[in-house]
Amino acid sequence: MRKKTLPLILVQFFILSAHCQVRNLNNQIYFQLGGNGLMASINYERKIVKKIALYSNVGIGVYGDDKFITLPLGLKYLYQPNKKKQNFLSVGFGSTYSKAQVYLYPSIPKYVNGIEPKNTFWNFLPSIGYRGINKKQFVYSLDFLLVYNSYRKSLPYIGFSIGKAF
Repeated sequence: MRKKTLPLILVQFFILSAHCQVRNLNNQIYFQLGGNGLMASINYERKIVKKIALYSNVGIGVYGDDKFITLPLGLKYLYQPNKKKQNFLSVGFGSTYSKAQVYLYPSIPKYVNGIEPKNTFWNFLPSIGYRGINKKQFVYSLDFLLVYNSYRKSLPYIGFSIGKAF
């Protein structure tokens, strides 16, 4: 009896351990095209509230032809409609510091309607999106954002990211 019990306990321990690793992922690092980094960015995300899925992220990115540095910051809440699958609806708010004129369109001229726009240092980006995590902790997401700054009152934007949860 003892010879059968020990292997069963070990198998159950490893199954529960793997199950908990997928569900309790507190850290993520990912590469994002578009999104909060405006063009491309590397981000680190950490769960900041244990009982609910509230995450904070910080990153560094580039924007524009001159490769201006951007600093994206944000908060996201992840809602998991089906507890058996690692699919999430994300709702968040981000802000990005950029020392560039953030038009988000390369063809916009320097002067618009005869007025030179000011440098936009802060961009505000509310978002909604989808995030998935597979069994190997590979993370992928698609976000739809609105960009607000002193130049644009509201501009639809998109972001796609891939990375690793740990």
